[in-house]
Amino acid sequence: MQDQREGTVSKMLDRRENTRFKVNLKIVFSPFSSRRSVVEHSTLTYDYSHQGACFEFGQAIQPGTVLFIRSEQVTGEERQNAGLFRTTTLAEVKWCEKTENPPGAFRVGVSYY
Repeated sequence: MQDQREGTVSKMLDRRENTRFKVNLKIVFSPFSSRRSVVEHSTLTYDYSHQGACFEFGQAIQPGTVLFIRSEQVTGEERQNAGLFRTTTLAEVKWCEKTENPPGAFRVGVSYY
């Protein structure tokens, strides 16, 4: 049985202007703010496009949050899969939804600045 949220996300992705590339790349991100100490988080992308990316994380991130995202060094086959993924960027969280697989994770959609 298909998860209702997955169906909603799929419909959202279908309306995008840019092609989504489904690939797991290692990224590190942190909230972009001069008021807090920097805490970096590592995770994997779910997919990306020229306008944004989607990744999974163990906790919710509030839409509107600005993140500094950088890809970890990639080699060999990973480099081919990375294609035109931005190596460093600022991005705004547009949506965040709880996933059932894996349990307790959140899928986070960001739009590049």
